[in-house]
Amino acid sequence: MVAIGLGLLAVSGLYNVAATRPHFRPVDHLIKFALRRSISLHSLGVLLPDLTDPALAQLGREHFATGCAPCHSQPGHARHPIARGMLPSPPRLEGAASRWETRELFWIVRHGLKFTGMPAWTGRDRDDEVWAVVAYLQRMPHDDDTVPAREKRTPALGFGIDEPSPLARCAACHGDGRRRPVHASVPVLHGQKEGYLARALSEYHDGRRQSGIMEPLAAVLSAEDIGRIARHFAEAGRPAAAATTADERVARGRRIFREGVPRQELPACRACHAPETSGQFPLLDGLSGHYVEAQLGLFRSGVRSGTTHGRIMSVIAERLSPEQIADIAAFLDSGGERAPVPAEARREGE
Repeated sequence: MVAIGLGLLAVSGLYNVAATRPHFRPVDHLIKFALRRSISLHSLGVLLPDLTDPALAQLGREHFATGCAPCHSQPGHARHPIARGMLPSPPRLEGAASRWETRELFWIVRHGLKFTGMPAWTGRDRDDEVWAVVAYLQRMPHDDDTVPAREKRTPALGFGIDEPSPLARCAACHGDGRRRPVHASVPVLHGQKEGYLARALSEYHDGRRQSGIMEPLAAVLSAEDIGRIARHFAEAGRPAAAATTADERVARGRRIFREGVPRQELPACRACHAPETSGQFPLLDGLSGHYVEAQLGLFRSGVRSGTTHGRIMSVIAERLSPEQIADIAAFLDSGGERAPVPAEARREGE
């Protein structure tokens, strides 16, 4: 009988679906109950990574400011009038970690929620970006209620387009030449090849390369914007590498980087990724090992195989063992080709 009654109500059109009219209280309770039960059930298989790195939360803060704050606002910011007019209104997320389990937060950010206006994460296979947001939500400071509402900033309801320049948005995560990127998973752009930077932005713009952050930011860029940004970073000097102590992994990584592994049909990394090679191939020297290791993982899994260059790298990445990838990462973290070659390595002909 209940189902028949609901069906008749739907057919009649009497139920007011306007955002200016809240749901009936029983309907509201039912929706919220079903939402919590669904999220709890479907997030059961989520495996939790280590989220204790403060730099990861800082990266998540930048992701949040770009993709989440326009609707949810953030500490010290007033709610945007358009967001207040939505039904349901996007909740403020201070204290979200106390209302939801970590796996549930990940599931919500990753998949979005039907009938709420909450979208799924744009980079559908970029769980690493989602976890950065979750790390920030776990540390998000509470809104300061002592700040008068009239003194709180109201953010623009957009996705990075309120910045005075796209370059300001780039620097927030990628650094500005005086400081390195906010997290090791973010690449250094300063001094990178112009052709590669333009290609990467174009791939994000067209949706051929996944990222829940870079795709929305690049989507609003014109071809002229892309060229100007690529030229700006290519002409800038690279920040000093944060070199680590050399060890056996570094020596092995140096050999792969410079000589390849012929028995595995692996070319030397620098055969393509060197200053004198094509501008379409990025420089690896100066990038963090963490970033390169993560990208090789994306190539291996097929996430970055949607372009011609990506398919080439996917084949190469599949031939690398996890240990070899870790060795290459260690070599890059040691300072790469800019680091002095140890005497024993020179004696070995390296």
